[in-house]
Amino acid sequence: MRRMAALFILAVLSGGCVSSSDPNNGAVRLLNAVRDAPRMNLLIDEELRIAGVSFAGGSAFVTERRGDYRVRIEEVLPPVGSESATETIYDQVNSWSASDEITFIVAGEAASDSEEIIEVRSVTRAVPFGRTRLQFVHAAVGGAAVDVYVTDPDTVLSAVAPIAPALAYRAVTPETEVASNSAKIVLTAVNDPGTVLFDSGEIFLTREGSLLIAVIPSAATAGSTSPFSVVIMTGIGAGLLIDRNAVAETQVVNAAPGAYALDVFVNDLSVDNSTRQECDPFTTEAGTLLEFCAQAFTALSGFQAVAAGDYDVKVQKTADPVVAAQALAAGFAAGSRTNMLLTGLTEDAATTTTQNLQLLVSAQRVATAAQLRVVSASLAADAAVAGDPTSDRLELYITAPGADLAAEGPDFVNLSLGADTGYLQQVPGSYQLVLARTDTAATGVPPEVLYTRDLQLLAGGIYTLVIIDSVGGVQPLQSLSLEDDPTP
Repeated sequence: MRRMAALFILAVLSGGCVSSSDPNNGAVRLLNAVRDAPRMNLLIDEELRIAGVSFAGGSAFVTERRGDYRVRIEEVLPPVGSESATETIYDQVNSWSASDEITFIVAGEAASDSEEIIEVRSVTRAVPFGRTRLQFVHAAVGGAAVDVYVTDPDTVLSAVAPIAPALAYRAVTPETEVASNSAKIVLTAVNDPGTVLFDSGEIFLTREGSLLIAVIPSAATAGSTSPFSVVIMTGIGAGLLIDRNAVAETQVVNAAPGAYALDVFVNDLSVDNSTRQECDPFTTEAGTLLEFCAQAFTALSGFQAVAAGDYDVKVQKTADPVVAAQALAAGFAAGSRTNMLLTGLTEDAATTTTQNLQLLVSAQRVATAAQLRVVSASLAADAAVAGDPTSDRLELYITAPGADLAAEGPDFVNLSLGADTGYLQQVPGSYQLVLARTDTAATGVPPEVLYTRDLQLLAGGIYTLVIIDSVGGVQPLQSLSLEDDPTP
């Protein structure tokens, strides 16, 4: 599938970025261009004005009356117990006048403690009708200087001059205006238009928009060879562009506790949904992009590349022709890595495959934290609380090793099949993970432990644990590690 970068820029129109309700206002915004950094906040005179900006994310402008202000940028660290934690990486007094616009770009690397601020200043003013104002900044630490082209989608680069030649790290261009139209943004090696380092594909430059275009380190977690991504800041938001040639990567994780194996096909939407297919990865059928054959319970298939887009994922019991296939919906984003988690149990007497599909997308690494994600794929855990659903519930505890659950509060409650904690940023160290059944009507009775595992979480690690059953959907429970191994 061909992907168009459908970036309908929410452009700031001719009234400018700074609030026109008060001509004395200036405005500031924040861009996080540090690939391994956590979320960032911006405070003005110790008041939180911009919160939780992740890597490759940019904020809207926030306005403040002209004057002198203390601007502080902090990184959000993993909480220590119940207390939130942050680390200040920038703290200075800044001045701005009426209609000044200041963009604070945090660049560098968190792991090497080399973060720095690139400050971009401009003045709000009207953009001529039918034009788009552009300004460029190179915020990709360690990245080579680049020639920047903004051209019609079909233009041959060798026939035109770059709009920002030899743009080096930390460099900021003057503002320039181009015709508002369909376009592409291309980065090449300096004086070498044939060596393309990034290609946005077709985008649209909104009429009368004023855009800051930042070159940042690649935001792809998989499936891209480009060293760069591009963030377009509009004044009221930001859009991320991944290289147009980036693909997605996906694998099958069979967490369905059957004694049977499963065939899995990633198909175009036009392929028939229920008819069984012959599974042979060396002779792919028309309309089928990927085939994963005979995946046994607990198997991880290994990642394969696929074009970004929406697909039907067809699942069938291997070598069981009387059981019809089942189609489930899936979508894969360019530059992403996705686990296709199969859960549920197809009964022996069933005439149709009846699995569930859950998509687990990997995260960026964060140098200052371990990231832990827990997913429940256990039928037996659900069965353990089914006897009295009014008082029985599943709880998840993430504690210090050996902690007494009676003295701990659960981190998550009322879990069920498919429950997903999302990525939790943890202080690196040793932990105990416990899934337990609690009878809320029985006071003084400790939780019944259904599964426990010791974890050793490292800074920069990404850990996804899937809690699963034994064959047949019964206890004892076990787990699958999909990313960095969390065992001691």
